[in-house]
Parts: sequence; structure tokens; C-alpha cells
Amino acid sequence: MNVRHKKNGAVGILTLDRPERLNAMSHAMWDALLGFINDIADHKEGVAAHGKAAAAVPG
Repeated sequence: MNVRHKKNGAVGILTLDRPERLNAMSHAMWDALLGFINDIADHKEGVAAHGKAAAAVPG
């Protein structure tokens, strides 16, 4: 899977790992992201997100 998540103490860590597509989100990745959000929704935790590819934002 291109989206992984784990907890490190009170912090949830989200990893996007699809560098060949510059971490473009597939339907499966969106589903995994929603699952992660649902897992942490009831907790007052911090979240760190990272990926191995650059992101571009049109401006």
C-alpha cells in the first residue's frame, strides 16, 4: 500500500509512498487516508505527514 500510518506516542505518523507518481493520490490511497482519519478522529493527537516525492501546487 502507498499509504502507511502508525502511532508514535501521542503522534500519528502518515506516510505517502508513491514517488513514481509524485505521491498523486489514487482511489486506494484516498480510502486508506480516510481510514487513518477515522482511526484518530476521537483522539486529540498530533499528526505528522511525509512523503518521498516533491509536491507541486498550481498557483
